[in-house]
Amino acid sequence: EAKTEIQRLINARRGQGEFRNGVLERYPQCPISGVDMPELLIASHIKPWSVCNNNERLDPFNGLMLAPNIDALFDKGLITFDTDGTIKIHPTIDPENQERLGISRDMKLKIEPESEKYFEYHRNHVFQKEE
Repeated sequence: EAKTEIQRLINARRGQGEFRNGVLERYPQCPISGVDMPELLIASHIKPWSVCNNNERLDPFNGLMLAPNIDALFDKGLITFDTDGTIKIHPTIDPENQERLGISRDMKLKIEPESEKYFEYHRNHVFQKEE
């Protein structure tokens, strides 16, 4: 009989709870969707964890609390934010899907000066450029 479970050794992210609490303090709701249920919100890194140094990984200014669908779009580089906070939406997301996802080109988020360097990284290295 085949087993349906295996054991794995994983690397845990130290300080993740502290990071989440710091980001949740700054963003008690998703700044895009307005969802304010902490149990649904994801503490998303603006500059991805994998390319951060230890300080950047735990810096609450490198985070946003996002609803799951917004987090997925942001992590996959399908949305980002200009220096003035205006959302940039990848052209592959047509207007019908923008409506289904609850995003529109007139959305704007307030970017704290301490977060700008992280958003700059996201715009230049994570956001999928138009081809």
